Amino acid sequence: MKTEYQYIHFIKLADKPKTSVWSCRNTKSDFELGTIQWYPAWRQYCFFPTNAVFNAGCLADIQDFIGQLKARKDGKIFDITRQTIIDDNLCALTNIAKE
Repeated sequence: MKTEYQYIHFIKLADKPKTSVWSCRNTKSDFELGTIQWYPAWRQYCFFPTNAVFNAGCLADIQDFIGQLKARKDGKIFDITRQTIIDDNLCALTNIAKE
């Protein structure tokens, strides 16, 4: 699973019985930008940002990582280069081509 991107990377913080918790960090400063964890109300992984600013590229990387987690949980494959939709409710940026 890809955890290293150009400007951000992900570190596993905890394994829970069916899910995991990940820290999203700035590659240069190692500052935590937020966490990715299972959100039971929506029954999917979500990004919980700290007080940070994100551009479209970073949001796409976060989307890709959440897609990988979801695909792994569901036993599917996620390919952001083809913008494959796993779940229409994944997040507002599920398919950038829709915009």
